[in-house]
Amino acid sequence: MPTTTNFGWTYPANTDLVMNGASAMGTIATSIDTTLYARTRAVGCRLTSATGTVTSGYTVLSWNVETVDTDGFITVPSTTITIPAGLGGFYQCSVRTNTALTGSVEIGFSITWTTVAYGTTRDAMSYMGSTGRQLGGTVRGSCIGQQRCAAGDSLQVFVITTSNAASATHELILERIAL
Repeated sequence: MPTTTNFGWTYPANTDLVMNGASAMGTIATSIDTTLYARTRAVGCRLTSATGTVTSGYTVLSWNVETVDTDGFITVPSTTITIPAGLGGFYQCSVRTNTALTGSVEIGFSITWTTVAYGTTRDAMSYMGSTGRQLGGTVRGSCIGQQRCAAGDSLQVFVITTSNAASATHELILERIAL
């Protein structure tokens, strides 16, 4: 049987027997289903850390709870998330932290991607000065970044502040948004 150009799906040729039509259609339907599932299923992880400490200066965040991890992106506790084999694509990472910092502080984030193709790149966000993004005595901050990743590429999240916070909670959501 011939195959399609892009995905290699087999289909009945004009010379194939009509009596084998149902079997041939089953083959192509299974191929299409497998391809669409691989391209559209949700892939990623959601991590939290309820006891994270943020110190003055740079702190690499450590994750200790996996709420969702579809394919083994991380084994907690750990600071590094790694793209599993066969799951390369375009990823989006969003991270949020709540700290017990008050007053005039600075808080900033860096999502650091380490990739074979692009080296080390960073998506950074900084909140500064007395505005501090205070909510109810808590300084909150967030950062979102996107990066094309291959299997084995990794990411870490850093937080920088001008004060220490003994109690901080962090949340990270990583998902593949395109192949």
